[in-house]
This record gives sequence, structure tokens and C-alpha cells, in this order.
Amino acid sequence: MDNVVRKLLYDDLRKRLISAKELGRPIVFVRTNELEAIRYVLDYQNVVGNYYTEAPPNQPVKRWSSVLFKLPAFTEEKDGLICDISQPTLFVLFANETEMKQLHDTATIELNRKLFLFMQLYKNVSTRRKVGEESRQRITRESILNSMILIVTPEIPQIPDNIALYSEYIQLDPPDEDALRRFLSALLHELDPRIEMKEGIDGKGSYVADRDYLDVLVKQFKGLSSVKIDQIMRKIQYTYRQVYWPDFKRDEKFEKEVLRLIQGEKEQLIATSSILHLEKSSSKQASGLGNLERYLREKEVFVNDMDRYKRDWAVNAPKGILIAGIPGSGKSLMARYTAHLLNIPLIKMDMGDVQNKFVGESERRMVEALELVNAMSPCVLWVDEIEKSFAGSSGNSSSDVTQRLFGKFLTWMQEKEKKEVCCFVFATANDVSKLPPELFRSGRFDAKFYTYMPTAEECGEIFESLIQSLCADYARFHERDLYKKRLFDMRAVHGELFISLLNSDLCLSSPIGVEETRVSRENKFFTGADIENVIKRAQELYILRKQGSGKEYVYETMRFTECLKAAIREIKTYGETDLEKIASCYAKMAYNNFSPAAEGIKISEKECVSLMPFEGYDEYRKENGEYILYRLKEESKHVENLRNAYDKCLFCAVRNVLNRDRDAIVNSKKLYT
Repeated sequence: MDNVVRKLLYDDLRKRLISAKELGRPIVFVRTNELEAIRYVLDYQNVVGNYYTEAPPNQPVKRWSSVLFKLPAFTEEKDGLICDISQPTLFVLFANETEMKQLHDTATIELNRKLFLFMQLYKNVSTRRKVGEESRQRITRESILNSMILIVTPEIPQIPDNIALYSEYIQLDPPDEDALRRFLSALLHELDPRIEMKEGIDGKGSYVADRDYLDVLVKQFKGLSSVKIDQIMRKIQYTYRQVYWPDFKRDEKFEKEVLRLIQGEKEQLIATSSILHLEKSSSKQASGLGNLERYLREKEVFVNDMDRYKRDWAVNAPKGILIAGIPGSGKSLMARYTAHLLNIPLIKMDMGDVQNKFVGESERRMVEALELVNAMSPCVLWVDEIEKSFAGSSGNSSSDVTQRLFGKFLTWMQEKEKKEVCCFVFATANDVSKLPPELFRSGRFDAKFYTYMPTAEECGEIFESLIQSLCADYARFHERDLYKKRLFDMRAVHGELFISLLNSDLCLSSPIGVEETRVSRENKFFTGADIENVIKRAQELYILRKQGSGKEYVYETMRFTECLKAAIREIKTYGETDLEKIASCYAKMAYNNFSPAAEGIKISEKECVSLMPFEGYDEYRKENGEYILYRLKEESKHVENLRNAYDKCLFCAVRNVLNRDRDAIVNSKKLYT
């Protein structure tokens, strides 16, 4: 960077350092990993005091005072302290804060001791006073008063209590949007002086005349450090011999190569993080979640052109969604699909890697991870099983750490739109009872969806989608085989086939009447993961029975159907083993006002109903002297609308568990209210 560009970025740091010294805070902790900022402070500006001569513009000053990259030596005697500070000095230290947090580290203890001794001398508390040394004492005192200690660290410092009152903490943040525009304009003009510039309306400098091109770069670089931006722009110039594309809107190279280069450089930041992981998006979506997909498509409009809607309509970027529900219902699949739909990177946060044994280290890692997410904006942040990340029992140290981490995460969620960060948070949970109640307050998420046991028709959609996916993978693998067979006969192996199996006595032990109160574990109720497992097992059985390929298809329909039935008999489904969890999950969703991710059961061309409408849930309903947790007003009519016997059986089974276990479910509500 030339001197003009550096001044735009770092002159404010110089002013803050001078201000700290004038306010009597001679020990300054600067959090930054931009060494250019420190070089600018040392080479071009007056920081320590009036001990510099005037210098021509953009030229290094000639200093009388010195710069040392170590602390002075102190001698403690009975009548006070003496040190070797004989002239105004700027002491610059580069600290590894991770090592400083290890309290038993002798170097850290020695550093803190010297900082405290320096403050004693600075405040004239314990300076050595002997007869005949007044003149030397005066010179030493003047030198100390005009000296300063600058501690540079890339991490959040833990400032010792005994010097905190006299210390200043400065964090060098990435440039805001206005500063970023000025910086990018100056940088582009430096790299290519032919670029047309124009004077800004604010009178604070010149800007690239092509505002649209500058807007694209600002959107790409928002949140990145100035050093990283400079490196990327120079890489673009080295690779393509230019940094400006006048016709960038119609230039395919710019869109397909230049923007991808920028994105690739940003993704390298994630690759070095132990907490954040860059995940692959997927065009494959979870079947049967129509409401959720429709909601995401609406958000796509605002995410893809966030700056315009913010500028022209004062609409902030979407915050994100919380999706809770039973395991195996497609939550993780929808996270990958969301990133594909919005066409932005998918970043997964692994909270298990955040916590650290050193005091304050976990919070530091969380802050740094969230700052990295800001730099990747726009993006999707996937926090999987968020209840495991922020759940903790009270009364122990690990819970205290979890509470602090949760607080920082909530603060970031609340303030990211103020920083114009476009990060769509996609949080998933299996058990919302373990989530802190603060997470459910308005303003945390734009919406809360729940995924539940799929209906018979949704099971059919999932089955057919999985079969189609297998066929597509098989076709790609054999695309050069002129004599290849098809994997399945999709005219026969489709959703309706699986629905017919669900409605048969293969899955339903016996029809359950509306008034029946017993709970049967002989019925098989499927999640999406169960259906995938059944298909896989049926394939294995087909092969193990030594049945060769059919004439036209690899899996002959009749034989595969028999294997499919055998797999259903063999596999224990989630609905067989976890009826209580299914009912409890429904109760938590109903209480916390979640919206269904699925469209529901279609009873007419314009009307759909949920399998378990929330209208039937009431914790205070009392009938015949007993409390009833679930009862629809027109329950018989609702059951009649459920055309599939599988859906009727599932409805009645869940309803019966809710009523049977009413007290246990209501009492458990105290854990999440």
C-alpha cells in the first residue's frame, strides 16, 4: 500500500494512541494482526510526544526519541525504583495472548510485573530519591512521562487488574462501509491510475466514478481486513492483468472467475479455523417440507440483493430461522439446500471446539469465530443441534462458560444487522427443552419451524425422491456404458408403492378408532431417515438372496418389492421405539408456537390441515374431572379427512400418548419455560 492508502486506514489509530497518552493511559493494548498499522505508527507519525521534527508530507519523521521492542530493565531497591529510561521511548511488544493466559507461565508473570513497575514510575509513586541526584531524577521523570508501552496482540487481551485503570484497549476493526469505499477507491487508483475518479459529495476524498462496480467490490469485501483486501486485489491484478472491468455486468470472466477467486480467498480463512467448517451445499431438498421451502424462496429475494433493499426500502437482511423436530426429519439436509437456494457459502459452527481449558479462551475463540463469519458475509451459518451447544446445568464452572458463550452469541445475533452483516443463521435442534428461553424471544430469529413425523403422502414423496436420487447417481456412473440397464422401473417403484405398504398390515397392527385410548408399539411409523434405511436394507437383501439383475432393470420390481417388505419387517422404526419422544416433541412445539415446515394433508384444492393441529393442545382442558391434554372439537371429522389409514393410526397414537402422559409432559414444561 502507498502512504495515502495507509493514512486512510491507520491515521485514526495514531490519534487514539496520542489521546490515550494525553489521558494518562501510557499502556495501550492494540488488538490487530495488521502489522502495516504498527509500521505506519512507527514510521510516519508522532506518537510518544513532542520529540519529533517536522517532516515533508508522506515522509518518515526524524525522531529524537527511541523505539524499543522490549521493556526497560527495572531495579527495585529499598528507597524506590530505578530504570534505564533515559529518554522518551515507545516500547513495542508483540504478545501471544494464548500463552499469556497460562497463569503459570513465568514470562507472563514477568511481563505483568514490569508493566506494574512502569506504572509506579509513571505515577511517581516509588521513584528513587537520593540527595545529589535531583537533576538526574528530573530528567528521568520527564523521560518516563513521555514514554509509552504499546502491546500488540492478535487476540483479545486479558489486562491485569493492577494496571487496568491506566491502560487503554484499542481494537482495529475492519473498515466500515464508508471507509471501505474510500480505501477501495484509493487502492484501485494506486493499482491502475487510468481508472476514472470523481470527488465525493462529502468532500472527504475521491471515489471510483463507476459506482456500480465499487458497490460490487464493497459487497464482496465487507468484513475483511484491509490487508486481506489489498492481497486479494493484487492477486487479481497479477492473475488477470487488470483490476477494473468497465462492462463487468456482461463480462462472464468477471462473474465466473474473478468473483470466484475472491470467494475462494475468503474460504481460505475458514479453512484455518478450528471452530468453523466450510460445508458443501446441495440441490437436494428434504421432501414434504413445502412451507419451509416456500419461506426460504421468499428470503432468497432479499439475501441476493440485500444492499439495494436496505438502501431503497430500509429493509434489513434476514436474520435466520430455528428448526426443531424429531431426529431424521430432514433438518440437516435443508441446511445444505438453503445455502444452495440462496447461492451463498455454508459455514458450520462446531461448538465442541469452542470451549478451552484456559480462563477466557473459550470466549475469545467464540468472538474470533463470529468476526470471521462477519467477514464471510453474505453466508449461511449452520449451528447444528444448538441445544447441545448452549445447554448446561447450573452451579458448575462449565455452565458459567456456556452462559458467557451463549451471551456473546445472542449479542452477535442482535447486533449483526446494525453492522450490515448478511448472515442467515440456520439453527437446528432436536430437543428445545434444553434451549435457554432467551433464544425464543422476538428478534432472535425471523421464524421458528418444526419438522414432525411425515404423513403417508410425505413418506411417499420421500421414498420416490430417494429412489430418483439413486437412479440419477447410477446413471451418472454408467453414462458411457452403451448397454447399461436402468436401476429401477420408476413406473412401478414410486411413492404410491410405498404408501400402499404403509397402509397395509405390514405397518399397522390393527385400525385404531377415534375413541381408542390404548397405545400400541406394533405400528411402524417412519421418519425420512427410516425410509432411507429401509431402501438400503432392501437393496442388500436383494443382493444377498443372489437374485441376478432383471432383463431391463437392475432391480426387478416384484423381487425388489418383496425385499422391501422384508426390510420393513426387520427394521425398527423411530415411531416404534420413541412414541413418548414424538408426543413430547409435539407438546414443546405447540407451547413455543412453532410453525409446521410441512404443508400438511390436502383435504381440498385450497385447504391443507396438519396431522396434529395445535388447536387440539390445551394444558388447562378438564373433562369429567380429569385433565385432557389433547382433544379436537371435531375430532371425528378430522380423522375422516385423513384418507390414509397410516395417518389415522399415527394421529390416534400420538394423541393417546399425549393424554396418557399428560402430567409428565406438562411438568417437563417447567424445564423450558
